[in-house]
Amino acid sequence: AGLAASALALCVARSWQIDFPYSIDFQVYWLAGKRVASGDAADLYAAGGGEAAGTPQVMAAHEFKNLPLVAWGFAPFALLPYLEAKRAWWWLSLVCLAGGGALAGAGVLPARAGSRAERALAGAALALAFDPAHVALRHGQTTPVILAVLAGAHAALAFVVVGLAVWIAAAGEVGRRDELGFVYSSADRAVTL
Repeated sequence: AGLAASALALCVARSWQIDFPYSIDFQVYWLAGKRVASGDAADLYAAGGGEAAGTPQVMAAHEFKNLPLVAWGFAPFALLPYLEAKRAWWWLSLVCLAGGGALAGAGVLPARAGSRAERALAGAALALAFDPAHVALRHGQTTPVILAVLAGAHAALAFVVVGLAVWIAAAGEVGRRDELGFVYSSADRAVTL
């Protein structure tokens, strides 16, 4: 727990200043969200931004390099002024880094690395300690959210696989009824599978 707390403190200290004018990532996402939310999706890849549009910099054409679906993900943030939206994104990204790291650690690190909780703390510490995580937070990149989505998908898949294994094992019990009401014995089930 101490290692995870130290990694969190390091991450916050190195990434807290988020209003760098050269940080183009979140500016692009915020402007794209603003465009799709206001019905200007046709201008998604056009030049724009700057003080009149609410961003620190004017962006060149094709600065937004993502699928339009990504712009819709930022539409709620575009309801806020730019700096407030970037701070909200920073907090969300910090939670995603810690949570995604914890899910990844608990699900990927081997059992000999400790209990599930210890592996989760180690995963969170690893996710929070590395410089790319700090850069992603400072610049408002999508990497922390992608980590959380992928780690969550991995955890969900593991849950489904375990659930299916339990269901299959339970279906093989003597006298188990299937969905149509037929009763099979263990010997019958072994033959039909």
